[in-house]
Amino acid sequence: MTRFRRRLVTLGAAALGALGLLLGGTLASASGGAGEAASKTHTVLLTGFVFKPKTLSARAGDKVKFVWRDGVHNIVTVVGPSRITAKKPTDHRPPLIVTVKKGTYRLICQPHELVGMVITMRVR
Repeated sequence: MTRFRRRLVTLGAAALGALGLLLGGTLASASGGAGEAASKTHTVLLTGFVFKPKTLSARAGDKVKFVWRDGVHNIVTVVGPSRITAKKPTDHRPPLIVTVKKGTYRLICQPHELVGMVITMRVR
């Protein structure tokens, strides 16, 4: 191997090592570092006579995005550490995005509660 090729291989290895450190540092800072996970956005659909999904597990600080698909719906908090509310029943509105706190939420759609339009969210 010529001196030029050896030098090229050494520089290439150094560049790959630096890239690995850079990417590792970026991933650690994006996830909050020190083993802390980044917040996540969960989507809940209001469609027909159900919330999809019917149950949701999340972490404190995560966001939940409620999206109206079809039907006339609202969202009312029955139980929960904070209120998540879109009181006026409507068939279309912009998505409602909320940040959740630790605890258990029980949300209903008032017009459809009797047919089971309920969601339980557990936030740890």
